[in-house]
Amino acid sequence: MPTRFTFPWTLAFVVFAFLLGAQTGPPARADDLILTGPHPFLKENALSVEFLLGAGLGDSFSGRGVGLGYGYMLTGPLWLDLQMNIRAAACSPYGACRSTGGSDVELLAGATWRMRTDLPLVPYLRGGAGLIYLYPRAAQSATGLAVRGGVGAKYYIYDWLGFGIESALSLGHAYFSQDYAGSHTYAIFDVGLGMEWQFR
Repeated sequence: MPTRFTFPWTLAFVVFAFLLGAQTGPPARADDLILTGPHPFLKENALSVEFLLGAGLGDSFSGRGVGLGYGYMLTGPLWLDLQMNIRAAACSPYGACRSTGGSDVELLAGATWRMRTDLPLVPYLRGGAGLIYLYPRAAQSATGLAVRGGVGAKYYIYDWLGFGIESALSLGHAYFSQDYAGSHTYAIFDVGLGMEWQFR
């Protein structure tokens, strides 16, 4: 029996939990200044949230979703990078929903290389690997392994708050049952828009 993935409720809960956590942090001080020069990288921890627009390659799933991330400054520009990406199934605007479509979740760990510039703009490269969980419309749920690489940039209003854009590609293999009609290759290209909150 296919596993149902009630994504809208999951998405609402994840976004609500993130916003609630952000509200429990220290309030902004009056002496917080809008950045005009390089980002100072004074804080070691970062939480991020992104809106994802994913396009599956071949029979891979497509959909919109949310990406949550945690970063920890290891040394200089190198940061630990933990990601959870969730996408809801989407149908093509040019035809009926495919039986091989569905929703997916990625749990990844890796690293990010953040580059300093003369502006409060921080370009970065990121890469990670981990587990994927897939929930097809017309088949049993499955797991798999994937790697993900991305490039993006964030513009920081304050040293603790930035907004950015990213493009990324996830590639992997899904271990579906033998009777699954679609490809077992997992390949999704994403464009993400999001924000980051840094703290000590």
